[in-house]
Amino acid sequence: MTHDNSDRFLVAFSRIEQSLRKMTKSSKQDSFGTLLDRATSTTIRRFSNDLREFAELRNAIVHERGGGYVIAEPHPETVHRLEEIEQLISQPPVVESLGSIPVVTCSPSDPIGKAAKAMLEGAFSQLPVYQQESCVGLLTSETIARWIADKFQPDLDILQEISVEEVLVYQEEDSVYEFVSRKTPIADVIALFDRTAHSGKSLDAVIITHSGRKDQKPLHILTVHDLPRLYRQAGLGSE
Repeated sequence: MTHDNSDRFLVAFSRIEQSLRKMTKSSKQDSFGTLLDRATSTTIRRFSNDLREFAELRNAIVHERGGGYVIAEPHPETVHRLEEIEQLISQPPVVESLGSIPVVTCSPSDPIGKAAKAMLEGAFSQLPVYQQESCVGLLTSETIARWIADKFQPDLDILQEISVEEVLVYQEEDSVYEFVSRKTPIADVIALFDRTAHSGKSLDAVIITHSGRKDQKPLHILTVHDLPRLYRQAGLGSE
């Protein structure tokens, strides 16, 4: 009888254990459960319960091997699932894998009418504001709406005479946007949205630049509407 499934299972599990020890800087004496408790990776936390169950199966396989035979041969789907998790841990998908898209920006001196038209034609509601090479704000449709409500102007032709800089002062107090590098794991971007929501604020956008600095041109921009795609890409979708 061959034990291809158990062999593959043990290899994948061993790689996960090695990754955890490296992440947590733990010694060989620390148990797998301890490694899981110490790990802060979003992906590890997501699969923590699964990995604990896989650890029990690993223990059964290793224990029985001491007697020269295996009674806990894993199901092929179980092995495949563990190998998928191992890949997500050892080679987590990063935001760079989403590709680069042309990110429309504006400057503080641009007419607000021009910016509003770009948002309308592009069907997006966030516009990074760049002063030369550095991002100085995020113009949102909500900000424009607040400005219009404050001005009570029935004639929208005024939009061609007002600058983005003047409207940015109406930006929401709880407005949040973050910068991440192109190498940031997608799971960490998802965690950013979660942490911000739990703090009682709304993450309007995550702007991806070369190394996560705001004085770099945007390569991609992600909003809450991208979350379903991010979950799928990171292998974190509901099971």
